[in-house]
Amino acid sequence: MTPHSAQNSPPRWASFRVAASLLALVTLWLPVSCESDSSPASVLLISIDTLRADHLGCYGYAPYDEPVSPAIDKLAVEGTRFDHFYVPRGQTAPSLCSMMVGAFPSTHGVRENAQQFRGDPATMAECFEDAGYDTAAFISYVPAHVEGHPSKGFQLSKVTSEGKHGPAKKSQKSSWDRQASRLAMKWLRERDSGSAPFFVWTHFYQVHRPYLPPPPYHTQFTGDYRGQLYDANPDNLVKADAYLDFMTLADRPLSDEDHEFILALYDGGIRATDQLVKELLDTLEEQGLSDNTLVVVTADHGEDLGDHHRYYFHGNSVYDSTLRVPLVMRWPGRIPAGQVVSDLAQNVDLFPTLTELVLGEATTTPENVSHAPRILRPDQGSGARDYVYSEWQDLVFTIRDEQWKYVFNPQGIHPKKPPYYHRKDSLGYPLACQELYQVSRDPAEQKDLAAQESSVVPRLRGLIHDFNARPQRIDGWATTVDPEEIEKIKALGYVGSVPGRPDVVFNAEECGRD
Repeated sequence: MTPHSAQNSPPRWASFRVAASLLALVTLWLPVSCESDSSPASVLLISIDTLRADHLGCYGYAPYDEPVSPAIDKLAVEGTRFDHFYVPRGQTAPSLCSMMVGAFPSTHGVRENAQQFRGDPATMAECFEDAGYDTAAFISYVPAHVEGHPSKGFQLSKVTSEGKHGPAKKSQKSSWDRQASRLAMKWLRERDSGSAPFFVWTHFYQVHRPYLPPPPYHTQFTGDYRGQLYDANPDNLVKADAYLDFMTLADRPLSDEDHEFILALYDGGIRATDQLVKELLDTLEEQGLSDNTLVVVTADHGEDLGDHHRYYFHGNSVYDSTLRVPLVMRWPGRIPAGQVVSDLAQNVDLFPTLTELVLGEATTTPENVSHAPRILRPDQGSGARDYVYSEWQDLVFTIRDEQWKYVFNPQGIHPKKPPYYHRKDSLGYPLACQELYQVSRDPAEQKDLAAQESSVVPRLRGLIHDFNARPQRIDGWATTVDPEEIEKIKALGYVGSVPGRPDVVFNAEECGRD
């Protein structure tokens, strides 16, 4: 086994102080027009849970003799790839809700899995329905409250993990994905060819921990590994998951061989999902829909994979290993083939970008921008964003530009999501009061320069203060009190928003007050 190795945009946060008085006039959810009488193109949106951008071939990943993501790589060759695309939170429901409503978690209110929306935000599905589209969602699994679910507004929504055979188990996730794919393909095949254009969303879950790729993908990249984590029965690979938790809690590194085996399992899950993506794309081709369908592939978040604090998960992380995700688009004859967009972009931007591309009008708000002009006319203008942001609940904030990444943790908290959760002797996932990385030279964020580069910190911290002072931001913390919802996500190894905030260690670091 080989070793792992714009134009018409709202005010930028960089100028927030100047624009603050104007933004104060903006309500939380701006009414937008999504009607179109000129563009019949359809949209297929595919999101893949826990998919790092840098584990796809189209992003330069090639550790094995065969590709990890051939279908997605081909899609990138035929379309446009964003190189610096980020989510505002490394957790499923907050991130997907941000994608679907075009706003940050602290605006729509879903800061944690299983929280509800604050207010009634308009979603992409509702926007496309207003424009005369048929809308459908086929979702493997999302740990979300029914009133804070990213599938809000779809005319048809199928969640394949919600069966009639007892509590859902993550070992069943490959079957959930297959079923979601089959339902989506069936829906596409049975549509009236003369019916309205469609907006379809499919979300896959296979890549998520535990890393249990189905046969034959469970051995596709593992080579001749026969170490302590090996098991000929793919269903028994769950023991590797428990071992990862043990090593994280003990703060002990995996051996090189064990680490490479874990990466091979993770990559096997990507390959299994890539095959489902291929089948969806083949269905479009079979039905004569490919030429007039905008296909979008992205993710809700990435995965740390041992890059920081021996951690092989995502919910605690504020680093780019978890926040940077892929974005690949294909629309034959409309979007340039083989194009790479190097501008900074966030998933809150996807809503206005898709509506401008397909409907001809960007549904922008003060929190997002459309990248459609950059996609369609790559030689004109500069990037629409100077910075991208993330929020860990309402406690830790990051800002990133092309050179620097700043982590601001004013209360000195340590996140304590799994595997730290329920461990009374654990101080959780370590985060300093502030951290600074020169990501242009240190993309893995390994060397903290906060002490050395004291002139950089005040500027970035000021921008975070501006970001948190925006008028549409919701203060306060909402907890999930629905016991059925809490038990459902606990059964799958999640921690939702529960009273008392036991998933946070407050004052774990001594921070001076700003």
